[in-house]
Amino acid sequence: MTFQSAQSYLLGLINESASRRMPNRLDRIHAFLEALDNPQNRYATIHVAGTSGKGSTATMMAAALQAAGHRTGLHTKPHLTSVTERARVDGLAIPEDAFGELLGEMQSAIDQVAAEHGRPTYYETLLALAFLWFARSEVDVAVVEAGVGGTLDGTNVLRPRVAVITNIALDHTDILGETLEDIARDKAGIAKQGVPLVSFVRDAGARRVIEAACADAGAPFVSVADSVTVNTLTHDLTVAGPVTFTEKQSSGQTRVFATRGARYVGATRLLYLDQPATITEGDAKINVDKLSVDFRTGEVKLGHIEGTKPGTNS
Repeated sequence: MTFQSAQSYLLGLINESASRRMPNRLDRIHAFLEALDNPQNRYATIHVAGTSGKGSTATMMAAALQAAGHRTGLHTKPHLTSVTERARVDGLAIPEDAFGELLGEMQSAIDQVAAEHGRPTYYETLLALAFLWFARSEVDVAVVEAGVGGTLDGTNVLRPRVAVITNIALDHTDILGETLEDIARDKAGIAKQGVPLVSFVRDAGARRVIEAACADAGAPFVSVADSVTVNTLTHDLTVAGPVTFTEKQSSGQTRVFATRGARYVGATRLLYLDQPATITEGDAKINVDKLSVDFRTGEVKLGHIEGTKPGTNS
């Protein structure tokens, strides 16, 4: 199957949302992965849920694991520029040719599952493809972002080493419930026996629900909010001169970006500078060799940095 044919096939699928009215919704993804010989069980995983920040959190964890020498898979949604981004290994999206070939190989499993459970949805197909690509790529670990909620989300087939709930706010209330406690209860459905669940949820009611779900499941609960303070950088920094940096893709293509300055806040993707740039803030000078860019907002965050400031050693 060519990449173009794969895209046409995917666009023809029904993009289904999770629903509390479908308690057996995970049966199809379980059957689908079983027909593919359960690729998600061939490597360690980290499961990331939450109302917001889960994509950024997953991306940063994947970058940290890769920097530590682990071959790392990353599945996030939605994709920003290409559907291939949903299956990334060490920061590189699956090549288009490999994407088409892999989806072609999956057709027999799709037909097998369709006969009993209905054809896998757009989301389920891309999720299974990512799991299979990670297995074929022999990753050490994969970081997987949940879609909607947790309990009935397709990613809840995982048996991760660690589960994460970034935060709880009102989202998808037609599916997850109309209160923070209802939403927390759905997302806490990712809790599993013996698997630590790490959370930065600060709302008292939502936290109680998550702690109770962890206790019921036998999952150790770890509250980052109890021990960490996060200060968001909101002031402007200036890039000295126009800076050109690139994103190298596994297909061999290189996309080039340029900037004169940016506000350094959130992050979703690492970009490597062709040459180190100098960032200045007052009398401080920071040498940067990679940045993380959120293409939804254009905001940028410093990646690997070395800084110098008069009168200090760092």
